[in-house]
Amino acid sequence: MKIACVLIPHFPLCAEIHRRPELMNRPVILVTAHASRRVVLDFSPVLTGLSVDMPLQAALSRCKGATLIDSDMPYYQDTFVHILEDLEKVVPAVEDAGLGCAYLDVAGLEGIYGGRDGLSKAISEAIP
Repeated sequence: MKIACVLIPHFPLCAEIHRRPELMNRPVILVTAHASRRVVLDFSPVLTGLSVDMPLQAALSRCKGATLIDSDMPYYQDTFVHILEDLEKVVPAVEDAGLGCAYLDVAGLEGIYGGRDGLSKAISEAIP
């Protein structure tokens, strides 16, 4: 069995940028609520010193000029479901491994796509 992993780092941020291209190359912090406090869900990789679940106040003290966006989990989940569906058009066995990560059974598919590079290209093109 040959397995491939599709990993989209900072998937919630990528989904927001796909929806709102003007966010590209801007420092962004996606915020969500945990109990009664607001915390970081995701952030632009250019922002240093941040981590997921960090209290928003701590994040703002490190990144004063960042754009804050309230997270939209239903949108991120729906976006990822569409990606999984598109991947299933290329690879029949796709396993959801959490938001932004999937495992693909690619056994025997290299011949169909003209080798490893062709298969990789087909998988990449299935992801917006």
